[in-house]
Amino acid sequence: MHHPNRSELRKARESARLTPTQAAQLCGVHRTTYARMEQGATRVSPPVYRLLMSKTEMPGDWRGWILTDREIWSPGGRPHTPGEIESIELLYQQISALELALQRNSRPRLTQRLTAALAAWADP
Repeated sequence: MHHPNRSELRKARESARLTPTQAAQLCGVHRTTYARMEQGATRVSPPVYRLLMSKTEMPGDWRGWILTDREIWSPGGRPHTPGEIESIELLYQQISALELALQRNSRPRLTQRLTAALAAWADP
């Protein structure tokens, strides 16, 4: 689980366009407790951080996603690192190469079945 630091908490609050008092009220914590988290005197509560991040402005299809300094979190709460996201491009390159090889294959029935399977996997 990601343990946010005070800088990430402050950035989340600022992105949500909230004052520290408003952030404390939203998160259901006393304003002094919230201020201590942002000052680094108390460990940042991950639920407080996630709640603030849910209030940040994300455009269009990215609503519900949370971007931190280390990863991007899906609306379902799964973190994705830059390396994982970069590997998606490699998978698409491999799919393209396989599709090209299938097009050159002399067995059209097998080619159709594999192409359909790849399409279903790539676009669920």
